[in-house]
Amino acid sequence: MRKYEGDWIDCFNVKKYVDKNHPDRSDKILFETPCIDYIITKEQFHKLKQKINEV
Repeated sequence: MRKYEGDWIDCFNVKKYVDKNHPDRSDKILFETPCIDYIITKEQFHKLKQKINEV
């Protein structure tokens, strides 16, 4: 495992997911990581934040 030398939070981007072709996905959040991007609901995002805060 390699230690990250920068500010780790800079590796992640969180923004509202916008897809004009699929408007039903407009309530989703795009969670971009260095390896993969996730499209999650706001509820899932809050659960992720809660899990991080519990550590």
